[in-house]
Amino acid sequence: MNLDIFKKGIRLLLDHAVKTPTALMCSEEDPSHCHRHHLIGVYLTRNGIDVLHIRGDGNIVKDQQLSKLSGDPSTLQQHNLF
Repeated sequence: MNLDIFKKGIRLLLDHAVKTPTALMCSEEDPSHCHRHHLIGVYLTRNGIDVLHIRGDGNIVKDQQLSKLSGDPSTLQQHNLF
């Protein structure tokens, strides 16, 4: 991964987020299995930015809570968006 391009993307995301509420979407029900969480969410959290995940049941989970939640990979669902 090109770190300069990644950091430029993060900067664009943060610049947008200070102007208006911002969401990155994924169809993974379990955010601990989402590549956006592993790339973007972890980076933002480590840099003091709150990251929230909307679960399939409507509950909101802070990124820091993901490691405390048990997720059996055999029960993962990817929702059909179309």
